Amino acid sequence: MLNTQNINEIQSKEDGVNTLCAAHVAHSRSQKAQAAQGGVAAFLALGSLASAAAHSLAPWLAIASFTWIGIVELWLSRYSKKWTNLATRMQERFDRDLFQLPWTADLGNRPTDGEVARLSSLFKGDRQSKVDWYVNVRDLPLPYAILICQRENLVWDELNRSRWASMLWRLTLAWCAGGVAVALAENWTTFHLLARWFAPSTAALWLCIRSAYKHNDIASTKQRLALSVSDKISEQFPDPPSPEQSRVLMTYCETVQRRIFSLRDHPERVPQKIYWKSRSQDETAARADSEQLRTRLLDL
Repeated sequence: MLNTQNINEIQSKEDGVNTLCAAHVAHSRSQKAQAAQGGVAAFLALGSLASAAAHSLAPWLAIASFTWIGIVELWLSRYSKKWTNLATRMQERFDRDLFQLPWTADLGNRPTDGEVARLSSLFKGDRQSKVDWYVNVRDLPLPYAILICQRENLVWDELNRSRWASMLWRLTLAWCAGGVAVALAENWTTFHLLARWFAPSTAALWLCIRSAYKHNDIASTKQRLALSVSDKISEQFPDPPSPEQSRVLMTYCETVQRRIFSLRDHPERVPQKIYWKSRSQDETAARADSEQLRTRLLDL
């Protein structure tokens, strides 16, 4: 029989909280690199407004925009990806220790205690926010507890990525519509519209479209995976499951965890403001949803 030590007690111990704090620090550095990408791209895009009035600026802004894409932005992408991977491995360490899943070499180097201590010491936020990371799964057999935690992770991130992607698409469409409106008002030709409005904002448009597409793709994949996890829970193995059924479920948990790791390891980040804006609402919904699943499983 698998060790069913309570996940909710283990996750709030010092090592778990320190690991989550370290993951947060690495994640924040990746976000700062992406914020720099977006900030400069937005500044260049706003130059379209200046070029609409001073046409001679348009070629220089276009050159700066394409140079930003070709050189600086790619360098920042590599920097962001490095910190994303570290944040992903920190979170994976937390999850695998919590779920009693072994660390394998294909996941990369497992973060050491020293790395965790160094990064967690740089955490400036509220450590209490890292306590009780996953929902209540008390009294459930370990495979069921893991599946409910994994499902919460998938659903929560899918919602945030979908929200952010939607905002990026709306921003892109609004900017394009604004350019057309200015062109019509100023009686520009198509060439003038492209040269004075879209060329200077190429970096921003490329960043928005690329990010929105990737966030949508990840969100869709996580939604499908969450539905698969829900279906597995709904199969309702006997409670507690037999040793053979536990092995089957734990193998499935490992498969899901590997997929989560792969999806986490993309550098596209959701801004913290999006996360915090909906956190209370999402947390309440996740707890109610998971408690319903837990109650149903306990009643088997």
